[in-house]
Amino acid sequence: MRKKNNIENIPSLAQSDNILNLIFYVLQPIRNKINKKIIVTSGFRSPKVNFFCGGAINSNHLSGCAADIIPDGRNFREIYDYVVNNLDYDECFIETNSKGIKWLHVAYRKNNNRKKHNSNYTV
Repeated sequence: MRKKNNIENIPSLAQSDNILNLIFYVLQPIRNKINKKIIVTSGFRSPKVNFFCGGAINSNHLSGCAADIIPDGRNFREIYDYVVNNLDYDECFIETNSKGIKWLHVAYRKNNNRKKHNSNYTV
């Protein structure tokens, strides 16, 4: 059992299936494109974890469909453009917090990907 701060964060089988789809259809193609590792800073979140990290109540992280990543040694815009122009995806945002820290938020749904994207999203 995996816990952080005594909060369980264990995906169900359906959520695990979503995580595998995200890896197969978005994360691995990004990794193949840049030929370097990507750092996943946030993936699946249980409702409690999502609450404590300030996530949206309808976040794709809750279903295992989203990840926040930092591509190793690559320009965020280059990866953003690759996802938006070449992959099937639900969300692709270059996000920046109030401290100026950036990451790329990507999401994939098995059905009904909305192709929502924004290259300058402040959280």
